[in-house]
Amino acid sequence: MDHRRFDLLVAGLSALCWFSPGCGQQQKAATATAGALPFGEVLEPKPDQTITGPFAIRGWALARNGIEQVAIYEDRTFLADAKLGLSSPEAQTAQPGFPGSAQAGWVFDADLGIFTSGIHELTVQARSKTGATRELASWKVVIGTPFGYMDEPADGRQISGPFAIRGWAVSEHGLDQVMIQVDGKFLGNSSLGGARLDIPAAFPKVREGATSGWHFDATPAMFTPGDHEIVALARSKSGIVRELGKVKVSIVR
Repeated sequence: MDHRRFDLLVAGLSALCWFSPGCGQQQKAATATAGALPFGEVLEPKPDQTITGPFAIRGWALARNGIEQVAIYEDRTFLADAKLGLSSPEAQTAQPGFPGSAQAGWVFDADLGIFTSGIHELTVQARSKTGATRELASWKVVIGTPFGYMDEPADGRQISGPFAIRGWAVSEHGLDQVMIQVDGKFLGNSSLGGARLDIPAAFPKVREGATSGWHFDATPAMFTPGDHEIVALARSKSGIVRELGKVKVSIVR
């Protein structure tokens, strides 16, 4: 087809649509639908970030009719709803005149226990109060292991007798050891395999959580009098080392 004839045909169709009430209504409806869709931003975690402890999935979302839900998906499977209505300086900066931007923030506090180790795709979808939905972002993060916690001793404790350094630790690749350091120097390895029936209840996806307890029996004779920093480090069978906890104690004799 000749280019000039094609241009005239397009112009004629556009003119017909311009003078057709039905066509104009369709265009307005499409514009209104687009304007009603939620929009926003995911602030953290960052794409391809390696995560080795509890973390927040957070951002902000707005819609002309208000936000009803921000849903978090792991590998395209629903994971949780984010908490809505939080203060968001980022939304205020990006959309200063939009109603509700001051409280457009949302967050989901995640823990490694709800994931298996490896690469995971996180997806965030916002839904307005009228049911309009939009995917705000989809990106990948790396979940690492091991992880856990040092339960005792309490930070700031004064100690004058034998005491336990204890907690729990797990790894998707198997736990090799929990090492105790004092003031940056190796003190000893913990005993592993202690019963921790609370861990499977809190982290159902965790491997060997029921036997994830560890402990090290310490005495004041192992320390000089005064203040000391105790650190527990977990090492997986794949060689990954992670800090489980750090406390300062005062040894009194």
